[in-house]
This record gives sequence, C-alpha cells and structure tokens, in this order.
Amino acid sequence: MNHLPAEVPPTYGISYAPVRAYHEQAVGNTLLTLWRRRRVIIGAVVLCLMAAGGALVVLHKNYTAQATIQLDLGQREATPFNEQPAGVTLDASAIVQGEASIIRSRMIARRVVQQLGLENDVTGQSWWQGIASLLGQQDASSGDPAKDRIEAGITAMLSHLAVTTDNRTYLIEISYTAGDPATAARVANAFAQEYLQRRTELNTNLTGHVTAWLRGEIDATTGTLNQAEQAVLAYRQKMHMVDAGVNGETVYQQQLRDLNTQLTAATLARVTEENRAARVKQMVAGGTPPSAADLPGSSMIQDLLEQETTARQRLEDIGSNLGSQNPQLAPAKAALASLRAAVSTQMRNAVVTTQANAAAAARIEQDLHSRLDALQKTMVAEKANEVALVNLQAKAQTIRQRLVSLSQDYDRALLNKNLQLVAGSLAIQAEAVPIPSFPKPMIVIALGLVGGIVVGVVLVLLLERRDRGFRTTDEVNDLTGLPCLATLPELPPTRRRGKRRPPTPVEMMFEENIRAIGSGIGLFGNAEQCRVVLVTSSLPTEGKSVICQALARVLAGVGHRVLLIDGARSEEPGQDRARSNEETSPVALLGPSGDEPARFIHRGLTLMSEVFGPEKLDQLIDEARKHFDIVVIDGAPVMLFADSFVIARKADTVVHVVQWGKTLKSTVMTALRRLQEQSVRVDAAVLARVEPSQARGFASPDQWTRYRARPSLLARLARRRRAPPQSPVWAPQPAERGSSRAA
Repeated sequence: MNHLPAEVPPTYGISYAPVRAYHEQAVGNTLLTLWRRRRVIIGAVVLCLMAAGGALVVLHKNYTAQATIQLDLGQREATPFNEQPAGVTLDASAIVQGEASIIRSRMIARRVVQQLGLENDVTGQSWWQGIASLLGQQDASSGDPAKDRIEAGITAMLSHLAVTTDNRTYLIEISYTAGDPATAARVANAFAQEYLQRRTELNTNLTGHVTAWLRGEIDATTGTLNQAEQAVLAYRQKMHMVDAGVNGETVYQQQLRDLNTQLTAATLARVTEENRAARVKQMVAGGTPPSAADLPGSSMIQDLLEQETTARQRLEDIGSNLGSQNPQLAPAKAALASLRAAVSTQMRNAVVTTQANAAAAARIEQDLHSRLDALQKTMVAEKANEVALVNLQAKAQTIRQRLVSLSQDYDRALLNKNLQLVAGSLAIQAEAVPIPSFPKPMIVIALGLVGGIVVGVVLVLLLERRDRGFRTTDEVNDLTGLPCLATLPELPPTRRRGKRRPPTPVEMMFEENIRAIGSGIGLFGNAEQCRVVLVTSSLPTEGKSVICQALARVLAGVGHRVLLIDGARSEEPGQDRARSNEETSPVALLGPSGDEPARFIHRGLTLMSEVFGPEKLDQLIDEARKHFDIVVIDGAPVMLFADSFVIARKADTVVHVVQWGKTLKSTVMTALRRLQEQSVRVDAAVLARVEPSQARGFASPDQWTRYRARPSLLARLARRRRAPPQSPVWAPQPAERGSSRAA
C-alpha cells in the first residue's frame, strides 16, 4: 500500500516552533528560489560584466598626479614681532584648511593658466554649463567671449583639482586629474609652486609694511621718551628732590629707617637700665652686694668685698690661733668694720648711679621719639611730590620698554625680510604616473559583478512575485522533490457529438503525454497483478478528471482491463467535465476490446460510505483486483475533502496533478504536506492545462500530422498476442450494487 511507515512516532524539537519554523521556511524557500532561477542570476551577472567591460573600453582614461606641500606652522603660531605669546591662538587644523582654500581659489588657478600658457588651450563650455545656459542662465556672461571661455576653463580646471589636508602632519596634497599623465603632473606642480610663490609675496609685502611701520613707531617713541625724561628732571629741580639711593629709597626714607633703628635700641637700653637699677636697689635693700653684671662699669665694690673677705678670714685666724686676748684682734676688727662701712657707701652710690643711667636712657628715647615724629610730618608733606615724581618716572620707564620692544621687532622684521621666510615647502613634486586612475578595472568589474548579482536576485524575486505558479518541470522537481512525468497541454472545447474529425496536433500531444504518465508509473506491460492508481489535486478544475479518463482510455486501448472510479463528491466545473459527453457516472468499466464500447454503472455522486464506512472500500478494491488489471481512482481535491487521505492508503501509486501557472506554489506545497502528515507517499506529479505554446512535445505539429493515422506499437502488439478476455467488463453483484446505491 502507498503510505509512510508509522512505527516511529513523530517527534518535534525547538526547530519546529511556529515563529522559527516560519522564518526558516521563508529563508529556505528564498534560497531554493534563487537556486532554481540561477540561470537568470548568471545571465544578469554575465550581462553586467559585459557592460562593465564595455564601460572599460568606452570610458576615457584619466591620470592623476599628486604634489605634497608641508606647512611650517611653528613660525605662524609664534608672535612674529613680540617675544610674548599672543592672548589668542589659532587652531592648527583651521590654518591648514585655510591654506587649502587658498590653493583651490580661482586666483591661483588663473595664475597657473597664465604661467603654463593655457589661455588658448582652455576648452569651451562643459556639458553642465551648456545645460545651465539652456535653462536661461546666460546673464552671468561678461560680454567678452574670450574672457568667458577662460573663466569656463578655470572652472573646469578646478573641477579636476583635489586638495586634501592632514591636520596631524600639516601636509597638503594637491591632486590633479587629466587625460595625459605629463599634463597632470605639470599642472599639479604649477599649483604648488604658485601657492608657495603667493605666500612668499605675501610675506615680503607684509614684512615691508611692518618694517616701515616699526621705523615710524620707533622715531615717535624716542621723541616721547626724551620729553618724559625732561619732565622728570624739571620736577626734581623744582621740588629740590634728590635721586633715590641704590635700593630706590629717598633721603627721608633712609632717615626714617635709621631713626626707627635708633629708637628701638634706645628703648631696649632704657628697659635694661631700669631693670638693672631696680635689681641693684633690691639687692642693696636686702644687704646683698650687687654682682659685676649689674655694675659693669664699677669694680670698687668687688675690690672692697674681696678685702672684707680677706679681713674676715684674718680675724677668724687670729681668734682661733692666738686667742681672744691677743692684742692683734682689736685692729683686725677695726679694719673689718671700716671695710664694711666703705662697702655700704659704695652700694648706695651704685643705686644712685643705676638710677641715673636709667633716666639718661629714658631721655635719649624721648628725644628719638620727637625726631621721628618730626620726620614723619615732613614725609607726609613731601608724599604728594614723591607720587607725582614716581608717576613721571613710571611713564618714562613704560615708554623706554616700548622703545626696546619696537627696536627688537624692527631687527626681527629686517631679518625676515632679508631671509624671505615661507610658511611651507614643496615636500614631494608630482610625477607623471602612466597608470590611469579612472576607470579602475578591478573596481568596475567588482561593481559589475555585484550589480549583476543584485539585479539577478531582484529580477528573480520580481519574477517569483509575478509568477507564483509552476511553469516548468524543473520547478516541480526542485521545489516538491517529486518527478514530473509530463506536461499536458490545454485541450480545445469538445465539438458536438456525431461530427467526426481528425485529431489535432495538440490532442495527439496530449495523448502521447498521457502514455508517458502511464509509462512513468509502470502501468504498461504489467499484467501479473492489479495496480490501483489514485490521481489527486490540490484544488478543483486542475484537470485530473480529464487525465483519469484519458489514461483509462489509453490503457484499455492497449488491452488492459481498466476500472475508472470517480471519487469526487460533486462534479467539478470547467474542463474536467467538458470532454465527458456520456461519462456521467462515478464508476466506468472499460473493456480491452476497442470494438466493444465502455459500459457505465450509475452509483450516485458520492462514495462517502465506501470511503469512510467499515471495510466497504477494502471489499470494493479487493473485488476489483480480481477482475481488472488497473483501477484508476479520480480522487477528491486534497484542500477541500479528506477522501483522498483514506483512499491513498489503499492505492499502489499516487499521482498529484498541478495546474500549470495558476495553482499557487504554496497551495501545492500545503497539499503535499497534508498528504505527508497523513502518511501518504506521493509518487509523481503532473503539470496539466499547459498553454499549447508552452507545452514540450515533438519538434513541430507537422510530425503529429504525419503520424496521426498510425496506431501505437503497444496497441498493435496487444491486439496480436493477447486473446480477448472471457469477461470483457465487470459488473458488481446485485447485493453490492444495492449497497452502493444506499451509500
């Protein structure tokens, strides 16, 4: 039986998720479409490559030469006539872009034309200027044809000029494109030289103007400085003011500084003397002799104290050695008393002396205070005069500094004028390159290849959008994976009964393709066992009924016993019933003899009871296998009814009919997928109702006309070798016929 094995249950993974499966199917269908239409893509690629080759031959070759200028922005960034940096600095990239704009100016281009003598070689208007003149823009003309021609040539020259900059290395690349490599190199070098010459002229002119201006400023500043110095001298003489010292101090400032120093020393001496007097007075009051540090100028008290110590020691020695009755003891005591009286007198004198010194120090301090106050009053009175003098001196100093700066700038300007400094240099000269810069073969070929692929893919997608049905057997084979046995042409409308006519070439082509279908599924020459053939379609009116009837006639014509069963639930409109004049019953019995006509048994318009009833379809097919060689079942449309799913499991061969150019590919694929889900294996496909102009048969209709009277070889062999069967037709038993009617 014709069904897929169902021992292993189907399993579905994540790849069968609806969204992913949809996108995978869409991508897969697109890739399959591109592969199926690969000839269109290859043709588009070949045409585009041929167009690219023609463009390489036709296009005019251009050559590009390049000159490189290196700018020296160190001189431009520094202030040219002042050592101090300027408050505002320009960006280096802005300077480079400005220099590039100068190179692209019409002034430089005009000087290049004049230098190279291209006034007579300048061409007329370009094609875009001609279009502009046609649009009514002739008012820009100056009235001089020669001048207008030169201006147009300058514009054309600038259109072939390219200036690129590198802000990191301060390089300017000048590229010029021309039809001759030597001309391109000559013009590029001319632009570079003219730019450098222009910069040299600008620097020279600017330096000349600057030196003249600096000379005038120096003369004017010198006169102003002389006047300021005379004013300072006159003011000094008027106010009787002397010059300041080495440190810039005036006489009053020096005196004030000295008095402050003396006053500080006098205050310190007074405090020292007062402390010493108080300390001496306290020591004298306590009976303690003052020290030498307290009386730095008097040594008498120290001498008297030493003598008193010596006399006391002598008195003690006499008393301890000679006794208290010794006559030397009295003089010793008298001497000691005399020394003590002298010490007391000197100590009183020391107190008076220290107090006198403290008073003298106080008087000195007071005198210094008086002198300092008088000096301060004098300085306050002279302060206004000093301020005026300082202002005059500051003005004179400012003028003097400006004069020094102008003198330095003047010397630098003279140096620049003599050296003629330029802000750039020609680093690399342009050379004549014999290799054309346009068109580039590899780029043009690559564009042609890519363009061909794009055009081919777009054309394939447009064709796929326009033609959504099957039109060739290759499409059926590639998309469905089924062999396409034949392409059946569209038959003309049937003529009236009784009017005999010879078959047309289209009808003969149709019959031969029917034979190809029977041969493709192995129906000819196989009489050992009965074959059950189911013919299905996706939708009605696709031509399967006509195919079934024609196939049954052809098989019966070669000697097979054929049973034709119409499994459709209702009659299909259109061509399927157009050729059926007498075939109005769903079951037709065709005998092998061509002399005996076919007989038909009326069984109603549906076989639902036989198809879905218990064992009725099996009994019918088993009984038919005993009496017929071939059973042809005209199945119901797969997308409308489920009859074919049940009948296909009982059939040996399943053939799916597709209407040429009308039935959508998605519909056919859905029908085949439904059959596969029902474990039905489809063996082959057939393209039906093909336009005669698109059908593939013999070389020409003349060959069909030449062989139209000759019977087929299989028919002749069948008539000679096979005997007529005893039962040419088969009729079901009365019980079976009744059950069929009931169904």
